[in-house]
Amino acid sequence: MKSQRPHEEGTETLSLRAPSGAVQPSFRLTVTKGPDAGKTIVIDGASVSRVLAGTGSTCHLLLTDRAISRRHLAVSLRDGLLAVEDQGSTNGTFIGSLRIANVALSGGEEIVLGSTSIQTERLSTGAVATVMRAASFGRVIGASVAMRRLYPIATALARSAVPVLIEGEAGTGKELLAEVMHEQGPRSWASLLVLDPSRAGAAGADAALFGSADAPGLLEQANGGTLIVDELADLPVAVQSKLARFLEGHPITRSDGAPLGPIDARVIALSRSDVEREVQAGRLREDLATILGAARLELPPLRQREGDVAVLASAFFKALRIEDRVLPPLTVRRFEAHTWPGNVRELQSAVSRFAISGDDATDARAAFREEAREPPLDELYRRVFDADLPLSQSREIVVEDFDRRFVRHVLERHGGNVTRAAAASGVARRYFQVLRVKRGV
Repeated sequence: MKSQRPHEEGTETLSLRAPSGAVQPSFRLTVTKGPDAGKTIVIDGASVSRVLAGTGSTCHLLLTDRAISRRHLAVSLRDGLLAVEDQGSTNGTFIGSLRIANVALSGGEEIVLGSTSIQTERLSTGAVATVMRAASFGRVIGASVAMRRLYPIATALARSAVPVLIEGEAGTGKELLAEVMHEQGPRSWASLLVLDPSRAGAAGADAALFGSADAPGLLEQANGGTLIVDELADLPVAVQSKLARFLEGHPITRSDGAPLGPIDARVIALSRSDVEREVQAGRLREDLATILGAARLELPPLRQREGDVAVLASAFFKALRIEDRVLPPLTVRRFEAHTWPGNVRELQSAVSRFAISGDDATDARAAFREEAREPPLDELYRRVFDADLPLSQSREIVVEDFDRRFVRHVLERHGGNVTRAAAASGVARRYFQVLRVKRGV
């Protein structure tokens, strides 16, 4: 059901519904006890999909109770209820005497964190969300409500020049979203550059960003355009301080003593980790997190993007330009049943693997298992290298294959006797048996 609320061209306002079809209610949170008593916030789906509460400057419900963590809990609307999830807080989140990790509330419950009490209230009004009608934002693809409600915010930010922070798990597409925001904005004619702090190193990050009198840095090269800072907390703290001063408009002196002249470069920072946790651990300066957190986008993981696995898989397969072939419905169903811990990047790799080998195993390791025979080692390594997997996954595949070959070999040598095979392997019988079961021997 669509409401009649006026909206920008290209958007619509949808009533949010639970899977049963029932209207998703709105909720109000009211601080009833503690130093912030009287503060309220309404969770009605009209803005962000996940409301954060804590003492960190980027939280939506900002609290001052010293017993509360910087990013203490997250609240969202889910299946007709109010989902509350502790964010790994130090002192915990309680409903009555029960410490909770995540719980779904119907309204009327009291949440306790530190010396603060928050009363939940179920409202009579239904939750709504302003979403883009289109199933994509430039090259960012996604027809789910979780993504379409993000597009209007991204569109508005693309038109502005304010610094932006994009958060999300690894593989969700943060850099692509940053690129599209540049392409959709008034700076699209100018340079788009990326700083990877992990590659620049501690010594090189300052020079890479601010340059010297003789060698302009990335900020100067991006003058009039956009600079993407990949993984913000990887920047050395001293460089973070200079970047914060630059964003506040203060004069900057480069490492060689030369002043940095006026520059109009838009900064979009990316973070796959919890920004407030990075601040608390001392890896990220609070002033920089505050400046960037004023305009913040959080990309949802693929598991929370209902219907997008099929949409993305079809788009990735089509982009490979394989003639006279379509993605089989059974393969799509297998993809949809997977949780995709590696998010969109993992799905794209799986589609590419299927296009090459015809194997639609969603477990990357399963694509290299062969029940009938063990491939020669050189063939196994070739297949692993051709799959272009990350080092950790590639190593895991090879180690698993070695374990299986070793266990099978030593069992054959000792006539299938597990006790003797374990003794010959130099491990306890119980461990050998666990390894045998784990590797399917």
